[in-house]
Amino acid sequence: MDPTLVPDLNPLPAILGSLAVTLGVSLAMYVYFGITLMIIAKKSNTQGAWLAWVPIGNIVLMFMIGRRPGWWIVLLFVPLVNVVIGVLMWMSMAASRGKPAWTGALALLPGIGVFIPIYLALGPNYNPDVGAVTRVCPSCGAVSAASDTFCGRCGGALPAVAPRAPVMWPVAVGVAALMFVGTLGAGAVGWGAMGALGRYTAPQRQAPDLPERIAGTITEFPVDTDPDSPLRPASVISKVYADGKIGTDTDGDGDVDGDDSATDDSSQIASVPEDWLPPGVEESSLPGRATSMTAATYTPATPTASPGSGGDRVVVIVLETPADPSETAGQLAGEVAAATGGETTGVEVVNPSGETYVGVKVSTGDSVVIILEKQTAPVVICIYAPTEPMIPAANVWLAT
Repeated sequence: MDPTLVPDLNPLPAILGSLAVTLGVSLAMYVYFGITLMIIAKKSNTQGAWLAWVPIGNIVLMFMIGRRPGWWIVLLFVPLVNVVIGVLMWMSMAASRGKPAWTGALALLPGIGVFIPIYLALGPNYNPDVGAVTRVCPSCGAVSAASDTFCGRCGGALPAVAPRAPVMWPVAVGVAALMFVGTLGAGAVGWGAMGALGRYTAPQRQAPDLPERIAGTITEFPVDTDPDSPLRPASVISKVYADGKIGTDTDGDGDVDGDDSATDDSSQIASVPEDWLPPGVEESSLPGRATSMTAATYTPATPTASPGSGGDRVVVIVLETPADPSETAGQLAGEVAAATGGETTGVEVVNPSGETYVGVKVSTGDSVVIILEKQTAPVVICIYAPTEPMIPAANVWLAT
């Protein structure tokens, strides 16, 4: 086999490739978040901007930017409470940058949340503490205490103090609740979609196709319906006769195996055991009478003869004839009667499907041979009970 055609089943390259992509994306996000968080800290007059590059320290810095206690980081480890604290932290950061507090809550939304850090980093510096403790003179720019009404430098009137709008807990709780419900809803929709797409539908099953010539005869095998001790199939031989030659046809193309031409000799010569054939019938005579043959032995569940004697079975032979089956049936019946000297009587059988078979039964004291021809197809069936104990089983099939 060409080694270049053998698929490479080594999973290591795929694993390493996935790991490299994951690490690359993680590093890019780390750098992006570190830069934006450091800029947000500097523009909001927050000390310790370098904490943006320290794991866990960057979370403490976020609380510092939002002017929230650093110990709140402990609350991030409490289920459900951590969602509320996370929303409140981002809303506080947005307010500290002079932006609408609700925009900070968007940071926890999938997709759009990745753009919130850069949004908070953009814009001019904003000191969230100035409005609360000092006043800036609009005339000269001097900074005065919050309690002053007039500028100490130029004497001009100072503007009213506009304290930073507080971030209310109810708002954070409400946003967290909406996010929680939205996450559950999205999960339910996704789960339902996955269930619909991954629902198992049993394929339509049907019986496997049989080779054409076997399928034409194997359906003729009778079934023993005796409720007490029915016979069961034991061995089967199927053969094709091509231009007087004997061979096996395992591929079902109608030709003897070993060559696609029906006129060539076959090296796979098979033979039916002699004790399977009724007295007076030679296998060598069958190729001239039939195009195919399928034979099966039926044995009882409890043996009635000594092992290896062949007396505890009924043999069913099905022949597919090239034309009118009555001639073949008549020849076989005559040969059996001449060889056994048995009594010949006419029989007719109608199976449960309504198919009619007519023929003869050749009976002796020790055996019985029933030869039937199918009225609607070129098929001949031979039922052979070689010993007296098997005669009742053979006769059962006459009553089907």
